[in-house]
Amino acid sequence: MTLVWLKVSSILLMVIFIGNCKNDFLDSHWKSPIPYQGSPPNSFSSLEKELNPSDCGKCHSKQFQEWSTSFHSRTVSDGFLWQLETMPFEKRKTCYSCHGPLSESFDTLESFLDGNGILKEETDQHMRPKFESFSKGLENPGLICASCHVREHTRYGPPPSTITSTKPGSNKPDSDFYLNSPLPHNGFIPKKEFENSQFCKNCHQSKPTGVLLNGKQLMETYSEWEQSDFAQKKISCQSCHMESRSHTWKGIHDKEFVRNALDVQFSFKKQKSTIEVIGSIESRKIGHSFPTYTIPQIHLELFVIQNGKKISIKQASIGRLVDSNLTQEYYDTRLKPGEKLVLISEFPLPNSGELTLGFQVDVDPDELYVRTFEENLIDQKELSSAARRSLRSAIREKKSSKYNLFTSLKPVPLL
Repeated sequence: MTLVWLKVSSILLMVIFIGNCKNDFLDSHWKSPIPYQGSPPNSFSSLEKELNPSDCGKCHSKQFQEWSTSFHSRTVSDGFLWQLETMPFEKRKTCYSCHGPLSESFDTLESFLDGNGILKEETDQHMRPKFESFSKGLENPGLICASCHVREHTRYGPPPSTITSTKPGSNKPDSDFYLNSPLPHNGFIPKKEFENSQFCKNCHQSKPTGVLLNGKQLMETYSEWEQSDFAQKKISCQSCHMESRSHTWKGIHDKEFVRNALDVQFSFKKQKSTIEVIGSIESRKIGHSFPTYTIPQIHLELFVIQNGKKISIKQASIGRLVDSNLTQEYYDTRLKPGEKLVLISEFPLPNSGELTLGFQVDVDPDELYVRTFEENLIDQKELSSAARRSLRSAIREKKSSKYNLFTSLKPVPLL
């Protein structure tokens, strides 16, 4: 079977390159693949021995429910599965390092392919939202609770948000208590790194040797943040994407989250014979480029409605548009933190009739994925039936992610 994997693997690798950390704990914590957990302590109950998120959710129900709604719970989905058979093993391993970083996840993901690297029929995410038909492996081999919080069956997490135990005469938590305690799974080891942006760098920053387009890496979210006022003010990734320690990691796909991070304004000024129409969008609460990555596109339009007919008078796009082979950058109009884009246009003021002015902002979170996936549906003639079903399902899902962020209509009195 001839495999054409360069295009799709490059797209996939945009979100899994590993950045170089200078933190010994993080270097060890994000070693790829994460070493096997090994045999759990004999004192552990059957529940404590498990790595499946649903088992963690027995006690951590809030975190489990939030994670279940997040994109972190869907790092292994149709858009990922169909690509597996287009890549050799070494390329797949690189993808797994973020999409399913546990060694146990590696094994489960590889079990989805037969001896020839072809996606098995039962690995049809479109028909089977979970992986129940596999007798071995994780129920979800993607980015799960254990990916961040478990190493050799020892649990790690951020320092407690409230003091629950202290040494006599001290007002600081006793970290030893959390490790050697009557708590389930022998407690945990608190690490401040869980509250640091560098914790996220592993999967949200291209490595220095990665692909460069127009002198820029494909993914620079961490360095964008590092160069911003947010970093200087110690406003971390977690401050926004894990507010109050939420495990939802909201981002570009969440309309309310995006709307609250921007200042969108619309106004007009009547002149003697024309009307000036002004629309603006400002990045107010975003600590990296808006949007980050090369995937999303934001479309802005000023328009008038005259006698029931819509007339577009000014358009613009915010994003980093690249070709599907990731070899050429067409433009990069993304907003840096605090940056503002203003659209201004003039329109002849009619003497009579009805006139309404409008400003619209639409978000296409998965524009590059849709374009690339549709091309591969045509080009990848030798995909298996299971991979083709996953590809079609991924296209439907990505197309459905579009939404209108902002629309304002202002009638204009003509007398």
